[in-house]
Amino acid sequence: MGKLPTKMPDNWNWEIHNLNAYADKKKAFAEGRITLAELQEFENQYRESEEQRELRWKREHVLQELALENAQNFRSFKENGKAFARKMFDMGRGISKWWYTKPQKLAGKGKMVQHPITGTWQQEYKPNKSMNMKAWLAAADQGKVMPHMNPTGQSLNRQPTEQ
Repeated sequence: MGKLPTKMPDNWNWEIHNLNAYADKKKAFAEGRITLAELQEFENQYRESEEQRELRWKREHVLQELALENAQNFRSFKENGKAFARKMFDMGRGISKWWYTKPQKLAGKGKMVQHPITGTWQQEYKPNKSMNMKAWLAAADQGKVMPHMNPTGQSLNRQPTEQ
């Protein structure tokens, strides 16, 4: 499929508006009741204007060209979706910056992954260190767990206060 021309060619045909009368004139010319000059005069009198001719050409060819380009874009999207999405993102069309660019990690060690269907970013859960329940409870008594929430290192095994 080649690229169609975007400029109207000079030899693009003219269209006659009064089609029933034109058919009658052609029939009369074929039978010999009118001359060729009369038929051509009728054609010049009832043909479309230059503007109408150009609009008709655009309607038939430019829209066809756009449909061809859309088909090629869809094919390239199916073959290599990431490259196509990147191209659309760079052009600023249809793809949000927040969907395409990977956000910074919020906290922790888990990497940022994109949901395959919705495209939302989320951080994988990956604990900084792992212990079994008994070891965690023993460390909680000494205040050695969750240092980001307990900077003073107080024991977590205590009664709630009034505050």
